[in-house]
Amino acid sequence: MKAIQITNATLEYKTQNGIVRALDNVSFNVEEGEFIALLGHNGSGKSTLAKILNGLLIPRLGDVEIFGVNTKDTAKIFEIRSNIGMVFQNPDNQMIASIVEDDIAFGPENLGIPREEIIERVNWALEKVGMSEHKKSTPFKMSGGQKQRIAIAGILAIKPRIIVFDESTAMLDPQGRNEVLQVAKQLNKEDNITIIWITHYMDEAVDSDRIAIMTDSRIVAIDTPKEIFKRTDLIEQAGLDLPLPLAIANQLKANGIELQDNILTEQQLKEELCKILK
Repeated sequence: MKAIQITNATLEYKTQNGIVRALDNVSFNVEEGEFIALLGHNGSGKSTLAKILNGLLIPRLGDVEIFGVNTKDTAKIFEIRSNIGMVFQNPDNQMIASIVEDDIAFGPENLGIPREEIIERVNWALEKVGMSEHKKSTPFKMSGGQKQRIAIAGILAIKPRIIVFDESTAMLDPQGRNEVLQVAKQLNKEDNITIIWITHYMDEAVDSDRIAIMTDSRIVAIDTPKEIFKRTDLIEQAGLDLPLPLAIANQLKANGIELQDNILTEQQLKEELCKILK
């Protein structure tokens, strides 16, 4: 079943300098249970695309459907936003309570969920993100990675079928980035939650089911990581870099060292180099 179907979506902003087209005739489909990485340089349209998914923005032309429901149907916007959660760049902007469990309970409370079920959801969400021991803690004293996991738990508590991570690791150190990415992968694999992972870190995209590349407000390519990263010209034109293991492998091959094609992860590169050393 299609979780997301975008058809010829065009969206424009009015600015002091005139009309700016933020999305230009974008079409994009995501099956339920997929993990999709959306890559693009700053200003390419990634965040605008994220905001049309739950009706924060409505395209001037074209349609956006979430599990078959059009975001232009204002009578069903509550249903759409119950199905799709958003995790943004700064976790501090998503927190409203001084105690972790109260913060996570905020969403279900606003949905009118019975108190007993809210308690169950809070405990379940904290367990999913590995933060159960922090239930009574103050979130504002935590590390960036811990805060972002609490923000994810707050989204999980409303039981969405899709979660959009909009540059959610951009403000984190490498350890925090990895913590949040692993939580997203686990939710995708274990709970069949559809993940839209928006990033400019290439290494975060290599394990996704598909990668979509955005540039100049358009999606210019959608394919598996192996096929996308074969197209070095496309990566350069989009203002992006190759994953570091692939860039290293390409440089080694250029210097006469025989390695397999499409080395995308650090582990794959290590294994290839170990074979050579043996």
